[in-house]
Amino acid sequence: MIPGLKCRATNPVTSEGNIGVFRQWAAFGTSRDGYYVQMFLWEGQNTFSYLSADETTADFVRWIFENGQAMTQVSPVTRYGNADYVRFKDGKVGRACIGFRRVGKPQRGGYDSLMGGILCAPTGKAIGEADISAFIDSAQ
Repeated sequence: MIPGLKCRATNPVTSEGNIGVFRQWAAFGTSRDGYYVQMFLWEGQNTFSYLSADETTADFVRWIFENGQAMTQVSPVTRYGNADYVRFKDGKVGRACIGFRRVGKPQRGGYDSLMGGILCAPTGKAIGEADISAFIDSAQ
């Protein structure tokens, strides 16, 4: 991962009915060479907790991305390994980006976790296939 990322975590939060318990973690920032990175993990904290993946990958990426409402030129979903990703343009800053979603193990009516990540190149640079695979592979 990139040194110097800012990190945030929530305390365990219960769902309605106090059965499901969840936590969220996020890390985000810009590397020395100008690439923006954002990682997100949402995890159930017991066997009663599950997360659904009903929304599209693009909608999930839009939800986790700080400039999600400004996403344009969203590509069709592509599968890489155990993750789905979309390419898009950050319409607010004008940079090329990718965003991915990976679901965890099946649990109850959904999954035990959802992971997502955003990688944006500096303005004027493209993101290649090797960059995408390295980014998704590094997200553990």
